[in-house]
Amino acid sequence: MGKKGQVTLFIVLGIIILIMAVVFILLKDNTSDKVINVSPEVQPIKEYVERCAETIAHEGLIIQGRQGGYLIFPDSITYNARSFASQNLFGEPEKVLWWYDGINNTPTIELAASQLSSYVSAEIMTCLSNFSGFPDQQILTLQEKPKIEIVYADQETLVNINYPLEVTDLNTG
Repeated sequence: MGKKGQVTLFIVLGIIILIMAVVFILLKDNTSDKVINVSPEVQPIKEYVERCAETIAHEGLIIQGRQGGYLIFPDSITYNARSFASQNLFGEPEKVLWWYDGINNTPTIELAASQLSSYVSAEIMTCLSNFSGFPDQQILTLQEKPKIEIVYADQETLVNINYPLEVTDLNTG
């Protein structure tokens, strides 16, 4: 290959790298966190819901960490004494063996996210305690339970919560 061929090859590679960099930057900008702006009067309620979701998700992650990625063990683990290394005082599995007797018990990311989402959704109502910390506002929930989405990223776990509320200040109507 002559010098013209080498120069052409490097120009083509340079263009490809430039296109990849532009696509990466555009995709990175499009996947930024969606922040919903609310009025200053409602901001404390929004922060309260976010704190509850964060606290409960953290508790769920601690449990998942202790239980080998599971919040709820499948029956194949619960009823097979060889599938875990130890039990707690209640006889429940504690240290799950992900691999034993040729059987893979590793939870999938999807299963772990689904279990954590269900856990947060079930527990958040207790944390919110019917918004009793906001006696001056009437807070109507526009759906029975919040929609929770869990995304496991490299260095963090993202909890996206969708819980439409209608807030009325009782002092001003």
